[in-house]
Amino acid sequence: MFIHFAFGQLGKQGKIIEQTEKVISTILTEKRLVARNCTEFLPAFPVRGKPLPLKLPAKITKDDMGRPTVWFKIGDEVKNRQPNYEEITFLPSDVAMICFINISFNDLKTSPHSKEYGKFGIVLKTQFLKSVGIRPVLYYSEESLWYDPEIIAWNSAARRNEKNLKAIQDEILAFRKPETYFRRFADLTTITMRIKPDNVTVSPYKYDRYPVGYDFRKEHEHRIVFQSENDDLQFKEDDVYMLIVPTLDAKNQIISYLKNKWKQPPLIEVFPI
Repeated sequence: MFIHFAFGQLGKQGKIIEQTEKVISTILTEKRLVARNCTEFLPAFPVRGKPLPLKLPAKITKDDMGRPTVWFKIGDEVKNRQPNYEEITFLPSDVAMICFINISFNDLKTSPHSKEYGKFGIVLKTQFLKSVGIRPVLYYSEESLWYDPEIIAWNSAARRNEKNLKAIQDEILAFRKPETYFRRFADLTTITMRIKPDNVTVSPYKYDRYPVGYDFRKEHEHRIVFQSENDDLQFKEDDVYMLIVPTLDAKNQIISYLKNKWKQPPLIEVFPI
């Protein structure tokens, strides 16, 4: 089932009462989820002076230390490219989205996600989510970046300033993500530029949202992407399958609210311990 975890920062701080009140006032009362900006990255290759190949590699070999060498067929020749991860630049960009973790209720107990997103979730029905365009995230590894066809296509389009650049860029930012939180992200410091009608702000940016080694794949993340932050996904009562709450007190508070406000209250379950 697809679970959207709400106001996780309050949950991480132990402010369950405030978190419950936020869920009631902004989600259950208004019957909507609001898109928020999340930082995603475009892996930019170093400029070599030649266009990148747009084909899948002819083969991939590894040396004694397990480091990959990627062999491309260029014309009739097969040439190699030894990945150097330090040369890749990760360009940050904000994407407005609503995120869901695809996981069974029983598996929540062993999932590491709750340390990052809290334990207060809303489960919307799969049929409804598919109707509004939910899509799965695809994951890449550092090793795969050099021969990932979509990453190669974006780098080539950016180098040539091709017309399809934005379409490829939007697809990568919206639905591609690293398999794990690379150590290089922890060391990454870059510059962000935010343009507003009245001013331009340039500031250093540090991506330290997750612990090194955090495995994003375990989230089986799915997303609905929007044009801008604060766009929303409106739902009806019968679009909600379940509410997952962090404590019994939170459950009782939600039941009390729904009893007087909703005609079709959903299932309410306490997060498994």
